[in-house]
Amino acid sequence: MKETDSVRPKRFPLVLAALLPLLLSACDSTPSGGGSPATSPSPAAPAPASAGSATPGSDDSDEAAGTVRFTAGDTSVDVTMEDNPAARDFLSMLPLTLAFKDFAGNEKISYLPRELDHDDTEGSILNQGDFLYYIPWGNVGFWYTTDSSTHAEDSLVLGRFDATPGELEQLAGRDVTVEAVA
Repeated sequence: MKETDSVRPKRFPLVLAALLPLLLSACDSTPSGGGSPATSPSPAAPAPASAGSATPGSDDSDEAAGTVRFTAGDTSVDVTMEDNPAARDFLSMLPLTLAFKDFAGNEKISYLPRELDHDDTEGSILNQGDFLYYIPWGNVGFWYTTDSSTHAEDSLVLGRFDATPGELEQLAGRDVTVEAVA
């Protein structure tokens, strides 16, 4: 489907937000072995214990807020969480057990026990590899299709995953344990 002109302007801030940590790390004059490239440069701040260890509630909205693992049997899918209000609220619900199912050949979805607080979280057109929250239905999902979504104002990106369709299929129809791992 064709994007509307009202949706297109929202991409630039999202692309800029995604690229800003990379641009800042390229300009960082700190010797290697210090902090993570996504860490805000601050002489008084200690280096993080490990990469991706930003804490939920961090003020830097360009950082990841940790990693969440979705496990069913021998299959695990890790999601690098965004640092936005909806993602932090999702993290506050963990650990969880969810049941995923395929929806429209685009995503694997599951319903949460309650709605996420999504105030001040910008909607987005979804792209392959986005872990999402769909506001009208209150569900989370793994967007795996190569087609972009058309519901930008209703879809929030909570994080990013790198999994094959086969790995995602292993999550469907089973109890999936969801827990923070970093």
